[in-house]
Amino acid sequence: MSNEEECGTRFPRSSLNTGEPSCQHLDVRLTPLVKLEDAYHGIVVFKAEGNLDQVPYSNELTIVFEFEHDRIQSFREYVGSKQYLLLV
Repeated sequence: MSNEEECGTRFPRSSLNTGEPSCQHLDVRLTPLVKLEDAYHGIVVFKAEGNLDQVPYSNELTIVFEFEHDRIQSFREYVGSKQYLLLV
């Protein structure tokens, strides 16, 4: 049985101690905290709250978008950023 089959919808990770595959389940709700946008860029800061393997989990996720002609050209993700981004 493959690691993916063992984990189902969980996220397979290697164990740091043994190198053996292990399964972690991340179940979070994203709440937008800050939204900024102009013609070229957009920034959204989310608060992530939920459970990681049945343990309470809290973090922030920041996504920076680059627009081109009313479409998303590219985006970058920053996880665990407790400081607000001042890029744009």
